[in-house]
Amino acid sequence: MKKILILLFYLLLSSQGWAEYPTNAKNLLHFDGNFNDEISTRTWAAYAGAIATTTQAKFGTGSLYCDGTGDYIYQAIPEYFPMGIKDYTIECWVYPLSTTGYKYMSWAYQNLGLSVQGSSNVTVDYLTGGFYRVVSGTSTVALNTWSHLAVSRNYSAGWVKLFVNGICETSSVLVDNNDADSGSILAIGGVSGMTTYSFNGYIDEYLLTTSAKYSGSFTPPTSPYSNVQFATIFFSPGGTINFAPSGMLDFSRIME
Repeated sequence: MKKILILLFYLLLSSQGWAEYPTNAKNLLHFDGNFNDEISTRTWAAYAGAIATTTQAKFGTGSLYCDGTGDYIYQAIPEYFPMGIKDYTIECWVYPLSTTGYKYMSWAYQNLGLSVQGSSNVTVDYLTGGFYRVVSGTSTVALNTWSHLAVSRNYSAGWVKLFVNGICETSSVLVDNNDADSGSILAIGGVSGMTTYSFNGYIDEYLLTTSAKYSGSFTPPTSPYSNVQFATIFFSPGGTINFAPSGMLDFSRIME
């Protein structure tokens, strides 16, 4: 009976369209009317005219809108930085309205940048040896429609990979070991002090993890990530249901 109840609980979570976020996720923003980060306790603030809007949404009720004239949201360099020798993955859904030059969806000085360039190819750049290195994809990121973008880096394996709608665009052996400037910020939708690099369009379901989440082509998420990790659920001797974060439902821990 207990296993049946837990299975029903799991099916309830799934029926709500939830997808579990990874255990090493550091930032998760749904942009459903706000800039709330479901993981980080640090506040995201709007710069210039960046807003959470209901005009477009890939999932939920809204997205981040930037008009390309210097808008972005930001927080102080997070506690999990520097990223110099760490693995990471940045992913989000984007709905570009225009692309001229480099337009950044995610940026942190001397660490990482994910952008769509003038030809509408997705790019990632980072500082290494005093020079910015750019790794570019090959396919076009369409205007006025939603596309899933992701970049994964595996530092020990020595690669950076770009993905558009789950397809691996390119893989590079260029890996930096630079740290973000201590006075820098983590920004979504633009670059601090450089309005020409501001993204024009909508961004939804932004997720940053400190792992090389994708190593090969994959199916993009079909639902938003859950605000909490699915849990190991077990019954205490008194019959109370308890929850312990673990990243999965572990039936072996059910107490008879």
